[in-house]
Amino acid sequence: MNDGHNKQTRELNYQIVALHMMQWNPMNLREWCLPDEYSIEIEHIIKVLPHVESSDELGEQLYWIMQKYFGVYAGCTVQECVKVAVGIYTDIQKQQKSPQPIAAFQFYDNQFIFGTYTNRLYKK
Repeated sequence: MNDGHNKQTRELNYQIVALHMMQWNPMNLREWCLPDEYSIEIEHIIKVLPHVESSDELGEQLYWIMQKYFGVYAGCTVQECVKVAVGIYTDIQKQQKSPQPIAAFQFYDNQFIFGTYTNRLYKK
């Protein structure tokens, strides 16, 4: 899986993982706000992404991440983690396959600016 060296890809991956964690809510928290409650786990998942080859592998990693940070309080099974990982993996794969812009236009200070993304860095 793409490791997302560029900032935009990493941010999109973070949003995808955060959304799935929020929907899953494995700790059954009544009141919580991402990324504060699960930020460490989300960062750990983002770091693992470049090293996984399938959603099953991501699911196993997700299970161990949950056990590491929450222990017995996580109360989730490997199967449940795999199910969540399938959603995360699928959404990230879709995001990676979508066309990425190579140029941008911006109107700034009464001027029309054209820039290109070289190695995903914005250049004028």
